[in-house]
Amino acid sequence: MAATAPPPRRLYPQGPPQHTLVFFLGNTMAFAASLQIIVVLLDRKLVLKLRKAYMFITVALVGLVIAYVAGSCRQTDTTVYLVILVAACTAFQMALFILHHRSKKKNLTPKVAIQSGVAVGKLQGLSDVARRTKKSTDDRTVRDEQKKKWTLRGAIQSVLAEGKLERLRAVIDRRTKRGADDRTVRDAVDKARSLVLLLATLAATITYQAGLNPPGGLWLDNGDGYMAGDPILLTTNARRYRTFFYCNSIAFATSLVAVVVVQIKLLLSYHVLEVAMVLDLFGLIGAYAAGSCRDISTSIYVLGLAGAVLVYALIHVVLFTLGEKDTDSRTEEDDELVEKTRKRLLLFAILAATITYQAGLTPPGGFRLQDDESGHHAGDPVLLDNFPRRYHAFFYTNSVSFMLSIVLIILLVNPHVYRPAIRTNPRAVRLHGGGLGLLALKTSIYIFLLVGVVLFFVVVHSYFSQDFW
Repeated sequence: MAATAPPPRRLYPQGPPQHTLVFFLGNTMAFAASLQIIVVLLDRKLVLKLRKAYMFITVALVGLVIAYVAGSCRQTDTTVYLVILVAACTAFQMALFILHHRSKKKNLTPKVAIQSGVAVGKLQGLSDVARRTKKSTDDRTVRDEQKKKWTLRGAIQSVLAEGKLERLRAVIDRRTKRGADDRTVRDAVDKARSLVLLLATLAATITYQAGLNPPGGLWLDNGDGYMAGDPILLTTNARRYRTFFYCNSIAFATSLVAVVVVQIKLLLSYHVLEVAMVLDLFGLIGAYAAGSCRDISTSIYVLGLAGAVLVYALIHVVLFTLGEKDTDSRTEEDDELVEKTRKRLLLFAILAATITYQAGLTPPGGFRLQDDESGHHAGDPVLLDNFPRRYHAFFYTNSVSFMLSIVLIILLVNPHVYRPAIRTNPRAVRLHGGGLGLLALKTSIYIFLLVGVVLFFVVVHSYFSQDFW
């Protein structure tokens, strides 16, 4: 990610040297640490060098933050706001972790107190019995009476023991069930860990690139109120640019925090990972709506598209799962098949979201870098002026694919939604719709003909292969 990042805003010698130097040092530090991580992971004695790998990961993440702050900001107040934003995202994740573990401790405290009280009571009872037994041995008469009492007491204790045995069995059953639930939670966390790491890595990559090279392009020369290398969108529409910048920065900071949380087992919690993923996705949605559009109405349409897709998906899931009951008759093979399907859908959705996000912010054809006499404005897509129909076809199909992918990821986070939904297969329409949207990025008859030829070749090849074998 750091190695492929071009210099921010095409910094020229007349630009501020402090930002250039800080960006260069941060980006180089992240790049060098990434290479060291690869070298460490290739070593067979990986167990002995895990600490070194974690150290390089920390250095790489710190370098990315430094390079992002220095390369995407030009004013002191913006830099301060961005640093506060990164710290706030980190503090929010840590607060969730602390609250989650405090609730666990509160639930465990009464149980520990009860167990300690029972143990103390048993010790006191044993000491009383020992004292009485010692005293009875000194007096034969008392000892004979004690035999009768012990006989009666033994009968009473045998009756009470049956009740204690039943209670003990109930306690064992509850603890066994609780242990099974804990294992289920750990399995869910382990499964979510790899997917969150994949999403966080790709999201950090695209948001890092988008922050250093914002949509709309960069000014080539100094002008009235701007300098060479400044974002064109900041000059033409400052509010839209700031909305994009802060939403993109939220997604970037949340992705880095998620990478750190995933690496530290003590901080792992399913709810923390879930919140990090959802916050990351909403940051991407806000940045996409602000950076890919140039007017308020189009941004509203894009956000409305996300809401409409989410509402439709929820209604679709509810209607198709009304008669579906998640009973104990489900076998382990069924659950394993559901999890495999979920993993494949998540991989597809994450890949589609990252591709369409980058394509929406930097559309094909690039941006105009200055105003012209024909009425074209700097920062507008070139394809929009030359081929408006083609650009609109690209924009809306790309937006549909992006929103479908985001909604699919959000729905696949909650097991109460994706398990019955995958069993009844209601996401086929949205999945095929997302695929068609990706294919429509190049709205050309030649692309569709090429896809048709490839599909025909695959069908013919599979048919003759079956006959041959």
